[in-house]
Amino acid sequence: LATETDQLQERLHSLQAEEEILRKTNWLWLEFRNRWRKLFLIALLILAAPFLRRTLWYFVGMPLVSRARPIELAQETTQTPSQLTCSNSARTLAIQIAPGEQLRARSGYIQSDRLGAKSELFFDRKSPNLSYRSGLVLLTRLEGFKGGSEPRKVLLGAPHDQAAYLMQVDLKNHPGLALRASRVVAVIGDVNIRATWRIKNLHAWATSQLRFLIFSGTGTLILEGYGDVQGSYLENSTDEKRMPLVIGFDTRLSYKTRRAATFLPYLIDPGREPLVVDVFEGTGTVFFEKNPSARARSRSTTQSIADFFLDALWKLLGI
Repeated sequence: LATETDQLQERLHSLQAEEEILRKTNWLWLEFRNRWRKLFLIALLILAAPFLRRTLWYFVGMPLVSRARPIELAQETTQTPSQLTCSNSARTLAIQIAPGEQLRARSGYIQSDRLGAKSELFFDRKSPNLSYRSGLVLLTRLEGFKGGSEPRKVLLGAPHDQAAYLMQVDLKNHPGLALRASRVVAVIGDVNIRATWRIKNLHAWATSQLRFLIFSGTGTLILEGYGDVQGSYLENSTDEKRMPLVIGFDTRLSYKTRRAATFLPYLIDPGREPLVVDVFEGTGTVFFEKNPSARARSRSTTQSIADFFLDALWKLLGI
């Protein structure tokens, strides 16, 4: 009897040792078999989270935002009449610098002669911090011919992007255009820049743009857009634009947002059908581009990953 007990104990120890070996070598499978239901639910929740978030924003968030007060950027205006004219867009743009005037352009955009060109550290010397935060630094300054009556002809173009188009916007005593500073590539004349915040407005949060950069005065702005760039004039009317296409608007316009009209396209592919639609009311001009995705396709994978985070920050600051 004692011998049989010893044999059974040895057999038990042997089985326990084999079980321990199997547990060590197959622990992953054993853990998965015991927890696969929970893991499946977690994976399902992760996959469904973007769709749940979009659904909540569409049916709950945006209806609340659309009831908020529109954004009003215009300050008190004087009785001095103002003018704004836009040229046709082109890949290369020929402009003229009158004697006594100067052109300030981003580096690389001047494609004609640079005789007498100088470097301009800040767009606005009186507001170097604002110029730096707006990305309007390290500009090239080119002056009109002195002592003559003929304007200096200069050719501008995007140095490295074939999808970029330029448009000339002439201002005269204009109270202000709210523009994305990254799309302003050159300035002529007495154009000032100021910043204003709308932290308390829900429409600003819906578009992820809390700061607006406003260009005002008398002079010329050269705007850049991808696929094409245009200015749409409104006269006591309403216009709607897909949010990613808008690069600026007249501050005298009332600005608000609404949700996209179709739900399923936004739910499946928000990149093609964004949630937010910009709505402008009043009298003024809206500036927009045709195909901003052309710029994204020209980026490398590393640039796309880095710009994913940087673009969100620049948009928040109106850049």
